[in-house]
Amino acid sequence: MCNVKKHFIVFSFLPAVFALHMNAQDPPLCDVNSTPGTVTTPYGWSQSVELNDELSFQDREDLDEYYIDDPDYADAEPVEWGSAFYSSTTYNCHGYAWYMTSEDDLDPNINDRVWINESATGTIQYIEDGASYKEVDEEIYPGWVFWSNGNHSARTTSTPNLWRSKWGCGPLMEHDSLTHPYTKSGFRYFKLCYIKQAGRSFVANEKIEACKHELENCSVATNIDLEIEYEDWLKISGTFSTSSGATLSFYPE
Repeated sequence: MCNVKKHFIVFSFLPAVFALHMNAQDPPLCDVNSTPGTVTTPYGWSQSVELNDELSFQDREDLDEYYIDDPDYADAEPVEWGSAFYSSTTYNCHGYAWYMTSEDDLDPNINDRVWINESATGTIQYIEDGASYKEVDEEIYPGWVFWSNGNHSARTTSTPNLWRSKWGCGPLMEHDSLTHPYTKSGFRYFKLCYIKQAGRSFVANEKIEACKHELENCSVATNIDLEIEYEDWLKISGTFSTSSGATLSFYPE
């Protein structure tokens, strides 16, 4: 669930008090109230999400300091957006990577904050719906990274091996493949596969590349060249009209 926690057990003996850290590698607890919800994948499947309350300013500041001051993560940098603090319980790694960002924009949409937990089998609907994304052999940009054990996701950047991910309820960070509090292997790489364009009028020459592409109720204007290259399939539904002089080129990759 992109989450790691620290638990404390405190034993009191007069006149001294000490704390036993059960897991000194984990950040403080981030327990907040949550409301269930759903979002949809690009292909239209439902994905369960949590809509979480936010931590207090002090708790968020403590989480910021926990990660940013940790020498183990000295090569990672927090990504600032939308508030005075980097840490937040309103979204996590899966929510950031798969729902809150677009193919060509790594900045999350502040109005789309969701927390997505992986299923009991260690996966999420975004990579299980059979169309939205396609697994590839190596890191690409723009692209997505999913940990094979299901506990983390990241977005690739234009710099190879520099990724961006949300660390549980901690900060949104830029880091390499080894500088983070998660498993350091078992990475799976994905690219966006499915594109649907509904009710669009093509009024300028355009070439579109996608592994799965759907056109619904579209039209092509006069003397416009529309070229679509696809890997798996092209689906045309509803009405599809062309004006005089329009040129259509649809072909598999």
